[in-house]
Order: sequence, then C-alpha cells, then structure tokens
Amino acid sequence: MSGGEAFFEEGLKHLYSGKYEEAIKELKKAIEIEPNNGLYYTNLGVAMDYTGHPEEALSNYKTASEVEPENGGILYNFGSACLQRGKYEEAVIALKQAVEASEKNPYYSYNLGNAYFCMNKFDMALTYYSRALNIRPNDHLWNFMTGMACYNSNKYAQALKYFQKALQLKPGEAAYYYALGNVYHCMEDTKNAIVYYEKAVAINPEQADYYYYYGIVLEVEGLLDEATEAFEEALALEPKNETYKNALKAIMSKY
Repeated sequence: MSGGEAFFEEGLKHLYSGKYEEAIKELKKAIEIEPNNGLYYTNLGVAMDYTGHPEEALSNYKTASEVEPENGGILYNFGSACLQRGKYEEAVIALKQAVEASEKNPYYSYNLGNAYFCMNKFDMALTYYSRALNIRPNDHLWNFMTGMACYNSNKYAQALKYFQKALQLKPGEAAYYYALGNVYHCMEDTKNAIVYYEKAVAINPEQADYYYYYGIVLEVEGLLDEATEAFEEALALEPKNETYKNALKAIMSKY
C-alpha cells in the first residue's frame, strides 16, 4: 500500500463514520503524496460537502475530473455536483463526458437528461432519458421524468404512456395522477382529466394547484358547484394566490 493510499483509507474510515473534519485532514495528506489521484479529490469533495463548504467541494470534484478526465464515475460526480448547484452548462459538459466514458451506465444518461431538463432543452432531455430507460426500464421516477420531457415538448400521447408506466410501477403516487390529469386536460379530454385530478386531490389534499386544475376541468364540464368548491379549497391553501382568487370570482359571476 502506497503512502497516499494509507492516508486515503484512514480518510474513508472517518468519512463513513461521520468524522468529516478528520476525513478532510487524512485525505489532504493523501493528495499531498499522490496529487494525480482523482478518487482522493472526489472523496475530499464529499467531506467538504458534509461540512458545509459547497464551493470547496465543487472545486475538488472539478480537480478530480481534470486529473482523471476519462473516469466516468469521477466525471459523473462532478457533473452531478454542478447540477445540484444550478450550474447546468458545466453539468452538461461533465455528464456528456461521463456518458462517453461509460455508455452502458444508465445513471449517467439520466442525470444528463436532468441537466438538459433544467435548461428547458426538453428534446435533448428526452434523448438521454430514453437512453437510460432502455437500460433500466422499470424505474418509476425515470418514467415520470421522461413523461415530463414529452409533456413539455407537447408530445402528449408519448407523455401519457410514460406517466401510465410510472403509475403502474408506483401506484398511489399523487403527482403521477396529477400529471395524467394535466395530459388529458391538454388533450381536451376533460372527463378523463377529472378522474385523475380527483384521485390526485384525494391522495394529497394539501396541494393547492391540484384543486385549481381540478376546478378548471370541472368548470369546462359545467359542474359549477364542484368547480367552485375546488377553487375554494385551492384558495384556502394559498389565500394570497391571485390566480385562484380570479378563478373563484369568475365562476361566482356565473351564478
């Protein structure tokens, strides 16, 4: 075992036991001896994150990617750290490199999809979400996010397929019922939209926007009493929301 590796092992022991300051000291010693080992910088970044130093952590993740520019795992960690910090363009660059280094790893493609999604580049997000799902097709969240990329690209039929799969994989998830309600609403199938919005509010009655959109489709179907009640529920949850106030005021004028 090399001198650097010995300090690294000690650093990992401290890191895994939650002794982050001690881990930082040992990992820095490892880096002094072996400054071209990306794994040392990556784990130092993890310890820095745990001690509340996000920018120093990011700097170490970046250095790791520079000293080992073909290591998919190190590139993925750096890209994911950029993504978490809202540095989407940097995330895309690093995660693209991670995907190129290891095309068969679905997590790399999925997070690259997330970076593009955050940049509102939904077609690119869909490309990498689809690639991830080809390898790992039964992840409910991945199906949901693929559906969201389709939805935001106005590809409603495709979105419907992915949201249905997400719900099949995780029954009872309110967000997935809500997403299906939104798709049916956009497809002007208000009867099905009502069904799914109704289930969403039943599962999660604390979500104001669920009630609001539920009220909209109820109003379209001429169910004014039910729509009024839904708008009232939305406003009760968010009393200062002007959109909800206007919706309630508008429907009350129809009586």
